[in-house]
Amino acid sequence: MNQECTKSFNPYYPILNDTTVYAGWTSTGSSGSIDVSGHIVTFNAAPGLTYQVVGTGDRAVSFTVSVMDGYRFDMDSIQASIGTTKISPVNGVYTLSGITKDTVIEITGDRLYNVSYDMSNVSISSEDLGKDSLSVSFSPSFGWSGISLKVIMGGADVTSQFVDGSSVDISQLTGDVIIMAQADFPWIYVLFIVIIVAIALVAVLLARKRKAD
Repeated sequence: MNQECTKSFNPYYPILNDTTVYAGWTSTGSSGSIDVSGHIVTFNAAPGLTYQVVGTGDRAVSFTVSVMDGYRFDMDSIQASIGTTKISPVNGVYTLSGITKDTVIEITGDRLYNVSYDMSNVSISSEDLGKDSLSVSFSPSFGWSGISLKVIMGGADVTSQFVDGSSVDISQLTGDVIIMAQADFPWIYVLFIVIIVAIALVAVLLARKRKAD
C-alpha cells in the first residue's frame, strides 16, 4: 500500500485506520505508455516482439522482452530517447533508470527467414548468413560443369536480381528463401567416353591390320 506499489493490497486484511491505496499496473504488448515518477515512458516494440513492465521505482522502469517464433531479438538493440544507448539485462530483466523527462523506449528485432537448398550435382563452396543477408557460392561436383541457379524469396522468383554466375548475394532478406542449383551436363564424362571409343576403334583397326599383314 505504498506509493511505489512494491507491496500488494490485501482486501481481506482488516483496515483499522485511515489508509491510502495506490494503483499499480503492468503494461504489456508491442506498444504502450506508463507513468514513471511523473514522466510518460512509451514503449515501441518491433513486430514479433512484446514487452512487459515488471516494476517501477524512483525514475526507473524494469521490463522484460518476449520473442515470437520466427523472430530474433538483439539484446543491444534497446534504445531510449533520454540518451541511454544500451540497457544491460539482469536475469532477463531490463532496467532503465535516471528518467527525468518523457521517454520513448524502442525495442527492435529481426525476422528470421528459412533458407533451404535444392541441389543436383552441386555443392556449397562458401556460405555467409548474416543478420538479414545471405551470400552463398556454389561449385559443381567432380565431372560436372557449369551451374544453373534459381532463387525464390517470399514466393517470388528473384533470380535475375541476386544471381551472379555461380553465386547468390542477397543484402536484405524479405522472406523465406529457396535456392535451386543444378550443374550442367557432365561433359568430362562424354570426353572420357569419346576417348575410350577412339582407343577401341584404334585397337580394332590395328588388329585388322595385323591380320591383313
